[in-house]
Amino acid sequence: MPSYIIFEDISGRERLLLEFFRRYFKLFPEDVFMEEYFYTKDDIDKLYAKLPWNELWAYEDPKTF
Repeated sequence: MPSYIIFEDISGRERLLLEFFRRYFKLFPEDVFMEEYFYTKDDIDKLYAKLPWNELWAYEDPKTF
């Protein structure tokens, strides 16, 4: 059963969180990050591989990655 990670105020920390989740999901690939949408390890991997990084990634539907 996955755990859900929720941050209330990430404004200005999107890039830091992207790096955090990239490393976190290597250890716990079944967990889910939730802001406006649900983000899985696959979503974060797709986003991380896409350069340049979109600073507003946490506010976009991961289906668009």
